[in-house]
Order: sequence, then structure tokens, then C-alpha cells
Amino acid sequence: MRAEGRALYVIVGGAGHTTETLRARVRRLCPDLAFADDAPEAEVFETLLEARYGRSADLLETRSTNCGNNITYLRDLLAARHCGM
Repeated sequence: MRAEGRALYVIVGGAGHTTETLRARVRRLCPDLAFADDAPEAEVFETLLEARYGRSADLLETRSTNCGNNITYLRDLLAARHCGM
């Protein structure tokens, strides 16, 4: 992103067994960030990316609940947007 070498930027992550730990850690380390109590992981990272770097992803995948879903739902999201993989 820094080099502006344009690509499609996607943040992947819904809510699973470690999500509450991620939210708590981000809140502890970055108390100025505001995101919903039930924010999926991709939204937490997007909030951080926007606040700290003024950047945002092109797409967020927020439905996944585990590592396997991260990939399958990403594939579905890209297919729906007609992006090749």
C-alpha cells in the first residue's frame, strides 16, 4: 500500500474463538479506536488501518468463523466481485 503498487486489498476475518481476545488487546493497546463490541476481526483491523495510516481495504470478508472459512468465504467474495484468484 505504501508503494501505491495497486492491487486489490482485502482484510479477512469474521468472529471465532479468539476474536474477543483480539478486540480486548486492540482496545488495551489502542484505546482511542472505536469499534463495535461485536465487530468481526476484519472490521477491527480496518479501524486500525484507517486510524493509524489513513488507508482502507477494498473489501472486507466478515462472515468467517474459522481459518477454513477465511479462505472459502474470501473465494466466494472475490467470485461475486468477478475477481480472479
